[in-house]
Amino acid sequence: MLVSHRGLSVAALAVILSACATSPGNIKAANYNSSAYAYLTCPQLAQYKTMLNGRLATASSEQETARTEDAIGDVALGIPFGSASHKWTPWQISDLKGRVVAVERVETSDGCARQREASATNQL
Repeated sequence: MLVSHRGLSVAALAVILSACATSPGNIKAANYNSSAYAYLTCPQLAQYKTMLNGRLATASSEQETARTEDAIGDVALGIPFGSASHKWTPWQISDLKGRVVAVERVETSDGCARQREASATNQL
């Protein structure tokens, strides 16, 4: 009898965890063409990337909230309500990750890291 209860508990836990919202780290970046950011200067790219990363952190926090709400909803009511209330958050995370990748590609191709290093050296 105890073995069957354990098996049911494991099965129930598997169902609950599979119904939870996706982890922000598992959401893939959208594919953006980096040429949309090619007109920006290195300082502008850095500022824009900082803004994108801030928004990404906010969206990731919202997604973690959805995951928590899903887990609580599954246990308490059998309904993952967190995903429903945050249904656009995974799309936002994918979008923001894609934009960050595109900006980083432009930064790399423009040699922005070298420019920052040179600027820092000149200020000393």
